[in-house]
Amino acid sequence: MLIDLGYRSRKILMLAIFMILTPACNFPSNVDKSATVEAMSRSISLTATAGASSELSSEDSLKTAQAEATIEGSQVAATQTALANMSDDSLAATEKAVAPILDQLPSYGVDPSQGRVAWAHPPASLEVEGYMQTDFINRYMNTTVEDFVLSADITWDTQYGSSGCGFILRSDGKEEESNQYMLILSRFGDGRAVFMTVANGELVDGKDMYAAGLDPRFNEPNGSTNQLTVIGRGTEFSVFTNGTLVGEVTVGRPPAPPPIPTPPPTPEDPGLMDKYNQLLEKYEEEVEQAQANYRARMAAYQKYDTNFERGFVAMAVFSESGQTSCLFENAWLWIIE
Repeated sequence: MLIDLGYRSRKILMLAIFMILTPACNFPSNVDKSATVEAMSRSISLTATAGASSELSSEDSLKTAQAEATIEGSQVAATQTALANMSDDSLAATEKAVAPILDQLPSYGVDPSQGRVAWAHPPASLEVEGYMQTDFINRYMNTTVEDFVLSADITWDTQYGSSGCGFILRSDGKEEESNQYMLILSRFGDGRAVFMTVANGELVDGKDMYAAGLDPRFNEPNGSTNQLTVIGRGTEFSVFTNGTLVGEVTVGRPPAPPPIPTPPPTPEDPGLMDKYNQLLEKYEEEVEQAQANYRARMAAYQKYDTNFERGFVAMAVFSESGQTSCLFENAWLWIIE
């Protein structure tokens, strides 16, 4: 099921994506890192919904899924694990998958005796086409998590590098003004992982991780497969690609000020002054946009609670434009107890 963003969200995304694609063409800049976070998160922050799965198409089904995924007091306490509701085929698939999951856990610093498998998801494909489209899937939406490990092998095919595939984490399931964390893997910049905090539908903070620079096995081209794994323990999150730690995030902290790049050097040749003035004007625009984004994030941080202790998870696709497809295989969720 595709989710259409409103005009306001589309407008914000157009500006953010422009910021991503243009800085490196003119002069070295770190502003594009914060812009990467801005573009990816805005596309999803207002659209997360428990029923936004390719398997849920009717309005009634969507409302039912949203109601089931709403996380409030007694509902959280009464949430059943997905294992209790699996079909025979799904249960058999889960049992078969348990052994390799247990084998992987120690490499992530997780004790296999301190927890359980919540589910092992069958292969799932998400495909969207068009401008700023997103989609989500999880067959076991009733499962909510506190401390967890979520992992999947992701094969992507994207027309634009800033499109990507990833996870929605500890979401409250609201269609608008959602509270959730997001982790998106993209081909942008040879391969980046972006972790984002969205509170009440507003981007509060984000961390850009250069996966390709840390993970020697990272594969950027279309048709490639990378394993994405995230561990959440309270306010601490660890992100791995292909078994390599590429970043750690502590949520609930104030957003960091944006890095300010060095302005373009003044040319010695007077004949280059027109070009220099153009670069300087673009530089000043980028810096101002980065500072404006930071002010907005700081305001949101001061206004909202960003420590989401429990919520549901899903696999997700985000498309900047054109066609984007994500294949999730060997996906599993481990509950840390």
